[in-house]
Amino acid sequence: MMKMATRALLKAPTLRTVALALGLALAAQAPVQAAGWSLLSPGYGVDFLDQSGQVGGQAAGTGVLGALQDLSAPGQVLLADSVAGQPEAVGSASVEQGHSLLVSVDTQLTPGTVDVMLSAAQYWNVAATQGTEVSGFNLTQDLALGGLRLLIVGDAGEAVGTRVRVSFSGSADALFGGLAGQGEIGLSLDISRGADSLARHDSLWSDSGSQQIQLSFEAVVGDELVLTLAAHQQLTQGAPVWLGAGQGLAIDRSGLLQGQLTVAAVPEPQSLAMLLAGAVVIGGVLRRRARQG
Repeated sequence: MMKMATRALLKAPTLRTVALALGLALAAQAPVQAAGWSLLSPGYGVDFLDQSGQVGGQAAGTGVLGALQDLSAPGQVLLADSVAGQPEAVGSASVEQGHSLLVSVDTQLTPGTVDVMLSAAQYWNVAATQGTEVSGFNLTQDLALGGLRLLIVGDAGEAVGTRVRVSFSGSADALFGGLAGQGEIGLSLDISRGADSLARHDSLWSDSGSQQIQLSFEAVVGDELVLTLAAHQQLTQGAPVWLGAGQGLAIDRSGLLQGQLTVAAVPEPQSLAMLLAGAVVIGGVLRRRARQG
């Protein structure tokens, strides 16, 4: 009785088709193994910040160069600098300014994945105790990581030269506060092999926004890839801003690029042939069932 029920179920076109499709899909995927990453060189970080302005005719500002702290660990690059300034009296106003810079590239967090983040932000706040004028505010901020080298390795015995598909999935975001419509933020990511750029993202913002990033290209196990990340901010104030007693001007800018770099083996021709053969078999089964029905 049980055997008859089993045979009846297997004769059902839907279940039989699903069983065949599942078996063929597993067979086709069996030779495909994930590859991974090895961090060969952490590269070098570059940071620069220059912001200045006039508050009631008096100069106020700050400058930063080469202040990134190296907090890296094995398989990870982590460079950071963060300053939260205290309010300072400038003429008849209080001025507070600060910034944060962060670069993170981690090959250890998720197997077969490189987690990437680049963030640059700054603020410059003025609070007037009496009527005062804010003029001539200028900002330049740069953050970059260059020369970081990654090696594609086979983590399941893949030989050097095995084809792989490399993908980057992430986002670029820009946030503007104060002095609307003035200034710009640029974000970029470049992945190269030797002198050849394999994938690149560039975005330039003049207002707050977000953009998805999807990059993909073919490589092989044993390839050395170079990762370059960069953020740039520029702001030049136009007309002066008058602040009455108790009023304030808050200027802040931030750019963020983040995502994941993944690698997976490309199915070999025999796997694709098996998958196509499976499709033919499934088609034949469906046609026979249709004639019998």
